[in-house]
Amino acid sequence: MELDNAFKSLDALRYGDDIEASDELLIEVMANGTLNNLKNLCYLLDNDVKEPYQDEAIMQVIFYFIDKNGIYEGLYELIKNYKIINLRGDFWLYKINLECIQNSTYKECYLDIINKVNDDIKQLIVLNTKKILEYNPEYADEVGEVLHSINFNKSISKKDKSGFKVGMKDVFSSQDESFFEAFLKDLDFRECKVKIKARD
Repeated sequence: MELDNAFKSLDALRYGDDIEASDELLIEVMANGTLNNLKNLCYLLDNDVKEPYQDEAIMQVIFYFIDKNGIYEGLYELIKNYKIINLRGDFWLYKINLECIQNSTYKECYLDIINKVNDDIKQLIVLNTKKILEYNPEYADEVGEVLHSINFNKSISKKDKSGFKVGMKDVFSSQDESFFEAFLKDLDFRECKVKIKARD
């Protein structure tokens, strides 16, 4: 079976309960797929899947390809597809993001790669990482490393910058004021890794 047909069949099976058929197709993908197929796998992740085991298996296949084909290259392909995952599977994006920052095998590469993607994806990473801080506070140190590693590249005006600050305060609404203020100082004034090139 060609992989295009395998992915179409996997897509159709997501809302059923034929786990055996789904597993057989994933084995086919693992045997014949490449990093180029990560986009197809990311598209399949869905919060509304009938049997969560199926998306757990898809996530495992994603990391299988990453481990098999080179962690740096694999994570880069994965992160480029974060917006695709977020369309229907923000829960799975949370789980993938958590795996990337808490797994020492992935974290170093992840912290470098997040500055090689566009600002829209970086913003998505910030928003998703906030969820980790909220639901898994034991990873606060790892969350801090991510936030302080992101460089936003686009130039923004003072007005836009003010709007961005408001948005970021919303992001950290569940945290205490001092946490947000410390983050904001790092963002604007301190010699930290998070820098925005502002232009009047």
